[in-house]
Amino acid sequence: MGERLHLKRLIVLCSWILFLGFVFASIEIASIDSPTNTTYNSSDVWFNVTTNETADWCGYSIDGFENISMSNDSTTTYYFENSSVPEGSHNVTFSCNDSAGGMNFSETLYFTIDLTAPEITIESPLNITYKAYEYIDFNITSSEEINWCGVSVFGTDNITMTNDSLTHWFIEVAFLTIGSPPVNVSFSCNDTVGNMNTSEPLYFTIDGGIPGVEIESPSNTEYSTSDVWFNITANETADWCGFSLDNEANVTMANDSLTHFYYLQTNLDGAVHEVTFYCNDSVGYYSNGNSTSFTVSIPSPVHNSPVIFTNIPITVSGTPGIYTLTFCQILNFNFNNNQVILSLQNIYNDSIRININSDFYNILLGEAVTKDLNNDGVPDIKITLKSINAPNATISINLITSSETETPDDNVSNETTQNNNTNNEVPENNGTTTSGGELINQTSNQTSNEPPAQQNETFIGNIINSIIDYVKLLLGIE
Repeated sequence: MGERLHLKRLIVLCSWILFLGFVFASIEIASIDSPTNTTYNSSDVWFNVTTNETADWCGYSIDGFENISMSNDSTTTYYFENSSVPEGSHNVTFSCNDSAGGMNFSETLYFTIDLTAPEITIESPLNITYKAYEYIDFNITSSEEINWCGVSVFGTDNITMTNDSLTHWFIEVAFLTIGSPPVNVSFSCNDTVGNMNTSEPLYFTIDGGIPGVEIESPSNTEYSTSDVWFNITANETADWCGFSLDNEANVTMANDSLTHFYYLQTNLDGAVHEVTFYCNDSVGYYSNGNSTSFTVSIPSPVHNSPVIFTNIPITVSGTPGIYTLTFCQILNFNFNNNQVILSLQNIYNDSIRININSDFYNILLGEAVTKDLNNDGVPDIKITLKSINAPNATISINLITSSETETPDDNVSNETTQNNNTNNEVPENNGTTTSGGELINQTSNQTSNEPPAQQNETFIGNIINSIIDYVKLLLGIE
């Protein structure tokens, strides 16, 4: 009985020894060689483990999926290459068993796949023109932490840039290259896991020259007009061009292209003039100035001293007339409900300059100018310069009819008009005539040997006949 009890105890003890031996002698995963707890820039990842004893099998499970069997190159080293691990965060667990059937598991390991290259934003330079011999700031920023950035100019080797944060990089570069071709630069950056990105080339130009100015007009010659066109062409794109005439303040010119500028200079005095042209370009270079001299030869005004404008309101309802104007005097007319404002601007030796409804005309002695008042394409009035007796000028103002027939007022002689203009007294027996722009009565100086009664009849008859003739003239009746 005692021997049998002893045998049972021995069997139980051996069982415990075998069990504990199985448990404590089970296979262990000595090390996980790959992957590590880091970020990879590739989907190709090696999975490697080493056991502490001979293993019959090892495998790994990624992100909790089924185990994938691994290969081995020894009884304790197992491996597997997975070339399609997707981008993102992952975890992996390894498991191995030995020949006795013992199984063991590793701790969970975490790693990341980052396949995205950093985005590069170029803050400067810009696609513009810069001055030569000056430093240009190159600045870029990235969408993520950057390990290194560099810049390549004209495709040469990268120049390493400096950073003041993990996403901002910069460098200053001085360019001595001037003109074409444009400078091209590209930036390259890699992130902390080695993803590299290179920007598209950016182009800009270097302007190292002062803009040149070619004077097209005026030329170094003599002009017979007081209005002269100024035309210049710059040898590059100009932001502004202007001129100084006779050392006066600069005047801005208009332009019809990026290089051609123009200006009409009016009312030039008869003298020698000097004009200097200037331009500046888009980067601020300012030309030194290109000058030329020219001469304006026009008849000198007989009267050019300042005169106070005098308004002389005269209303003429379709009646032509002869008027004497003083320099700078203004006449206000009304022809067939069309307003006419006429002023004498200047008096020369053989001509005058007048302003008709804001249009300027030069009229030679004995010549005429016509004006279309109602803009119907047909002239309505004709103004003829009859005489000049500075500071006065006598003009004849007529309505224009379809037959171009002049009214009797045009037949008044210059001599009679001038005599009337210089006589400020009112004749006792005739119509009134005054200087300074009043209408001259053409019948005022007529004389007759007839008795007074016959003179009155003749006078009344003449008036009636004149009215009839004028109505026929207006109606076009022969």
